[in-house]
Amino acid sequence: MKFQKLAKVLSDLESTTKRLEMIDILAEFFREIKKEKNLEDVDKIVYLLQGQLTSNIKQFPKMGIAEKMIIEALSIHSGVNKKKIKEVLIKKGDVGAAAEEILKTKKKQKSILDFQANNDSPQESIEISELYKALQKIAITEGSGSHDTKLGILRGLMNRISPLETKYLFRVITSTLRVGVSTQTIIDGLAVGFTGSKSNRDLIEKAFNIHPDLGEMTKILAEEGISKIKQVQVTYGIPIRMMLASRVPYEEIIGKLGVPCVAEYKLDGERLQIHKKGTDIQLFSRR
Repeated sequence: MKFQKLAKVLSDLESTTKRLEMIDILAEFFREIKKEKNLEDVDKIVYLLQGQLTSNIKQFPKMGIAEKMIIEALSIHSGVNKKKIKEVLIKKGDVGAAAEEILKTKKKQKSILDFQANNDSPQESIEISELYKALQKIAITEGSGSHDTKLGILRGLMNRISPLETKYLFRVITSTLRVGVSTQTIIDGLAVGFTGSKSNRDLIEKAFNIHPDLGEMTKILAEEGISKIKQVQVTYGIPIRMMLASRVPYEEIIGKLGVPCVAEYKLDGERLQIHKKGTDIQLFSRR
């Protein structure tokens, strides 16, 4: 699938604050993926919808690209000086939106000056799988010369994508997607899009709670169906999602539990999940 398609979906999501409309947008998107049997990148698509490269339970390095490097890449690519870019950034509020405005302006100026027919044809977008590999390479690149390597990869991507795609690429890189879509909304969209019924969202959420990798759960759902989702089990080395308790008056607790009941003090401390298999022990914090 082309990144251009995902960027359009992200734009549609950003254009509304209504959760039901967001679910409809996502459901239609997932229905299209299912219909076209374009399942190879479905896990990557969900990660990017979450504004990340992988699930939080996987230890994968951050991309390590600061706003300063993005401004540098944008300046080289567009020919606009850094001072002007920073002015647009202040006005727009984020580097993604600033990049879109600058690049759309430059593209409009170019189209006025250049009358060749091929410049009016739609720009061919990059495949999501190719974009994803490039972002992974950025993340694992470190040490001497890493700045130039990351800058080169970023510039290479910008040469192949539209202003709208650049907007969301930069937002993914800076972990500020800003489309207002929660994990729960994505789960609703998955249920409707892949199973045809929102009632299946509880089964997907349960699987996600005990195996909190939404990309992987989406891959299972898309390729093997809801019956396979039902079979997801707690697995050693994969932390389940932590549950947080809400405070209520003690009278309400007694009313729910009855008398007598046993209670203990709530102590400050770190939530710790301990996985033990034989002599092998792994510890997981809430994060």
